[in-house]
Amino acid sequence: MGVCISIGNCYVEKPDGNLFKSKYTLAIENFDSEKINFIDGECDSSYKSNINLSCWGKLLRDSDLVDWWENIIENEADHQLTHEDVGLMNLAIKNFKARYPNAKPGYPGVDGDYEDYPLENSLLSRLIWLQKWVTWTVKNCKSPAIHIA
Repeated sequence: MGVCISIGNCYVEKPDGNLFKSKYTLAIENFDSEKINFIDGECDSSYKSNINLSCWGKLLRDSDLVDWWENIIENEADHQLTHEDVGLMNLAIKNFKARYPNAKPGYPGVDGDYEDYPLENSLLSRLIWLQKWVTWTVKNCKSPAIHIA
């Protein structure tokens, strides 16, 4: 089981078009990540990521983002991103690297075998992904948000 995180420009979506019978939902615009040039091989390029729950929990604990995440979940899994979130992401990277000074961003199967591959390497890649997308979204989107499904 995992969690799906989308980061980008938020808009109101009407699933069936019936104004009176459907609930409005929030959605994140699809982005053509080929046009976004901040990805440099340290992390995935997509604005959307599926993450294993146990790995995600470890990442949140090891980067001191548990309170931030719980705030998002308490607010129905949607959160407007601000410059404060960018600062939190930068601090999270610093905290994580302090705990794992030898971590190098990467994923098993891409950078080598799964056997003996340090988990902190792929967690650092996920955290870099989060930090880069939050930063880009706050800087470039009219309605910057993160959506959890």
